[in-house]
Amino acid sequence: MHSQPDLLSVSDLQFDVETVSKALSKLRPDKAMGPDGLASILLIKVQDLITYPLFLLFKKSLKDTVIPDDWKQAVVTPIFKKVTGTKLRIANLSD
Repeated sequence: MHSQPDLLSVSDLQFDVETVSKALSKLRPDKAMGPDGLASILLIKVQDLITYPLFLLFKKSLKDTVIPDDWKQAVVTPIFKKVTGTKLRIANLSD
């Protein structure tokens, strides 16, 4: 009998101000705005001002296990791999 791996809960996630800062520094200025309407170039330019407030916001959100509805919006587009010939399979997304 196989045992299931322990599942992490939202409250198990840990990060610090430096993690938020690094994530902001990885933003690409040439990318389009997300559903929040904020341009990445704006976030890059005000990174020093918003890093700590974002850290507090994320920390509170995880502590209270409440995710704002706006954060749940995403445009997800699967990119399929080519399988011998021209056949595409959804299973290849995890390969």
